[in-house]
Amino acid sequence: MSANVIVLQGLDHHRKGRLDQAEALYRKALAANPGDFDALNLLGALLIQRGAAGQALAPLTEATKLRPRNPDALMRLASVHRSLGDHARAERCYRKLIQIEPNFADGHFNHGNLLAAVGRIDEAAGAYRRCIQLQPRHAAAYHNLAELHCAVGQSEAGLGYFKTLLRLEPHSARAHLGLGLALDGLGRLEEALAANERGLALETAGNDIGAAAAVLGVRQKLCAWDGWTALRDRIGATPPGVSCNTMPFTLLAALDEPALHRRAAEDFMVGKRLPTRAPPSPARDARRIRIAYLSADLHVHATTVLMAGVLEAHDRSRFEVHLVSWGEDDGSAMRKRLKAACHQFHEVRQSPDIDVADRLRSLDIHIAVDLKGHTRGARPALLSLRPAPMQVGYLGYPGTIGTDCLDYVIADAFVLPFDQQPFYPERIVHLPGCYQPNSDARQAGDRKPRQACGLPESGFVFACFNNTYKTTPEVFAVWMNLLRAVPDSVLWLYRDNHAAGENLRREAEAAGVDPGRLVFADKVVLEDHLARIGHADLFLDTLPYNAHTTASDALWAGVPVVTCAGRSFAARVAGSLLHAVGLPELVTERPGDYEALALALARDPSRLAGIRDRLRHAVETSALFAPAATCRHLEAAYEGMYRRWLDGQAPEAFAVPAA
Repeated sequence: MSANVIVLQGLDHHRKGRLDQAEALYRKALAANPGDFDALNLLGALLIQRGAAGQALAPLTEATKLRPRNPDALMRLASVHRSLGDHARAERCYRKLIQIEPNFADGHFNHGNLLAAVGRIDEAAGAYRRCIQLQPRHAAAYHNLAELHCAVGQSEAGLGYFKTLLRLEPHSARAHLGLGLALDGLGRLEEALAANERGLALETAGNDIGAAAAVLGVRQKLCAWDGWTALRDRIGATPPGVSCNTMPFTLLAALDEPALHRRAAEDFMVGKRLPTRAPPSPARDARRIRIAYLSADLHVHATTVLMAGVLEAHDRSRFEVHLVSWGEDDGSAMRKRLKAACHQFHEVRQSPDIDVADRLRSLDIHIAVDLKGHTRGARPALLSLRPAPMQVGYLGYPGTIGTDCLDYVIADAFVLPFDQQPFYPERIVHLPGCYQPNSDARQAGDRKPRQACGLPESGFVFACFNNTYKTTPEVFAVWMNLLRAVPDSVLWLYRDNHAAGENLRREAEAAGVDPGRLVFADKVVLEDHLARIGHADLFLDTLPYNAHTTASDALWAGVPVVTCAGRSFAARVAGSLLHAVGLPELVTERPGDYEALALALARDPSRLAGIRDRLRHAVETSALFAPAATCRHLEAAYEGMYRRWLDGQAPEAFAVPAA
């Protein structure tokens, strides 16, 4: 029997899904004729199908030598190189393929996927657009191009491409969910919810967890709670082996489940990271430890409000500080302040991840500090490229990134006890006191009268200035109990969208509370916020996602915070802050105790006044509002990591001793 006949028999098995028989026949044909192109090419395709890219490399390489202008073999070889982390060879294959077949739409599409994966966003968009020019009904190209635009904050452009996709696939779950993603990015939340609901209805069973989370996330922002609890519980019960398939950040505000948070982060990172490079080896006799802080938020942003003083306090004789920015340049005083606070400021917004990693390697950075985690604008693929031998997560994300591309996560003994290590691939490092840095240079504007803030002239003011997505039905029910129990009291809430305000008023009315007792505050500049918040008598925290920066703002303004601490990092930050200012009695562990404590304080003005007096003293004396002290603790943590690296030891959890 000729080799050609054997190959055809193998192909028949292959098409029918009988891979073992097909592989045996392809190998039999190659034993008879090692130079059989079809057998080599089809064996390579089968091995890719099996997930054995490493084994597919040899037959496909040989196939492309035999027929260097064959587009199928080149495409397959490119995919193998990409899966093995050899992006340079993968790109050479794609470029050769496009040169041979310039009108091959899928060649441009797959090239675009490669470019997007390595952070070459503009080139990837160009490749997708060329694919669409050649094949105007290429739905996957529209989808990927739209997602690409949304990922870099160009939601309007993304919306246009998702609308085209919807015309091509009117009954496609991914088209409706993509539309919801773009509308969410544009703040058109009610439209986003409708699109996501439609996507969830169309999603196939067993693959709908991501769609359910998309609906859940928008409902959280809108405080539109119809079906919310059922969705949350459904996601929380995701069985092992089924992908959570959602942005991990969404789950922090819905479920206090550290194990699920880790699973979600791990699932999210599948396909979103580049194959890990070997860590670089900077000089071990460096005069200074070189630190690079990585972020998209190096402008006016909550992260930089907290971090600026720490960056300025670094001991420049012992540390060389680099800031790596891929966010907007807002031309603000904060941006100028940050540039002055470091040795070098690197603007890498237009640079691919590989180029950024190479730049940091060329600078011999010892420790890369990621300030983003899984928040909007993060670049986890950059971390997987190992730009530094030690990589650390800090401040920007209260959870795990879900892979070993971060060696450490910086926290404190309250927010992340060492018994939480099973939920973190990163090794936990404790700073003394509270992990959160804070400014000692906050400036409050002129305080306006209560009436100017929409508050009544008298009566107790409960307040919560957390983003609306942190408010859950359970927490809101407690707040309504408090309003019913405290006559003439009001609940003062931050409102980041008007629909949420209307929904909360309806919920209040359904709970038997006059909706007029909910007072909404819109976004203002920080100075004006710090001035107005002093009108509050008591700040009520949320669970499972606590107040973070908003809690430290309230404490600085002299407003006590009552919190209920959960199990996850995000659910314990306010508790850490309260311990740091000497008010641990305001930290509860059960919703019933949280409600009882808030009510007791509202009914006991003298007790509350005593707490406020202690808080005012703590603001002046606590290390929480001393960025130089926090910086010394951070530096001690970096030195501990550095010493372990010098000694050739693997990362391990440790606590920085109090000075």
